[in-house]
Amino acid sequence: DMLTTNPPLSMQMPRGKFIIDAFIKDRQPQLGLTLSGTEAQDKGTPSVVGSFAGRVWYAGVESASVSGAAFDDKVKYNSTLFFSQILETHDHAAKCYQENDPTSKDFSEILDTDGGTIELTGAGDIKKIVSLNNFLIILADNGIWTVVGGRDGFTASSYSVRQVSNIGCISADSAVLVEGSLVYWSQAGIYALSVDPQSQDIRTDNITQDTIQTRYSSISILAKKYASGYFDSAQRRVVWSYSGDVSFTGLSDKWVKTKELIFDMVLKSWSPYSISPLAANTPYIM
Repeated sequence: DMLTTNPPLSMQMPRGKFIIDAFIKDRQPQLGLTLSGTEAQDKGTPSVVGSFAGRVWYAGVESASVSGAAFDDKVKYNSTLFFSQILETHDHAAKCYQENDPTSKDFSEILDTDGGTIELTGAGDIKKIVSLNNFLIILADNGIWTVVGGRDGFTASSYSVRQVSNIGCISADSAVLVEGSLVYWSQAGIYALSVDPQSQDIRTDNITQDTIQTRYSSISILAKKYASGYFDSAQRRVVWSYSGDVSFTGLSDKWVKTKELIFDMVLKSWSPYSISPLAANTPYIM
């Protein structure tokens, strides 16, 4: 009765695979057919690259179909992580897919060394991806996510994804690795991500809340957006440079920095630093 009421669809079973570019989804060469119009072409490609678990990771795609495309696959990659196969050769860096044919009746299984994609549900503009201990940290403008492997480390079939904070990163260049922690600028304050020794999970701390919160809040959103930092390991200081110019536009002057904010890791203290302009030809931190 079930077969009579719901007859099986009369269509061919999968008979093989072919690989297409993730961002220019052109199926014509592989199919050997001429399709009317053009396939959907994505506006952007990854702008963020990192390394973790012996693989290359890609993110930060500004995803939108190019206007005029006859086909729109509705595949958007804004919140997608691409990870390559294990790097045995340079060629593996571009292979973000499985090795076995997924349509094969004999060997279709995902291998531990395979590449793939991970969807970060709810993630916005991904600013940076950083490896911290056994975690891959993903800093987006609307929150922080982590990817961590199973008991034997990250594999294509054994990992977990979690959002650890809804306080996003406003500047990719502000994120700095500092002695086992990752510090970054948000709109609300400067945050530190570290591994909790008890739970072995990522914890977040606002390191400006009880110290320089008023000063930090006075920095314009635009200046925070183009702030950049580095770690001075010799003096154990984190130094961030940003613009203190009230006329700062973030356009032709986006790399001109007139102020620094310095955090001393030893003394746990903050120091502001200003670069006063000269009458002419003022030098700036670039």
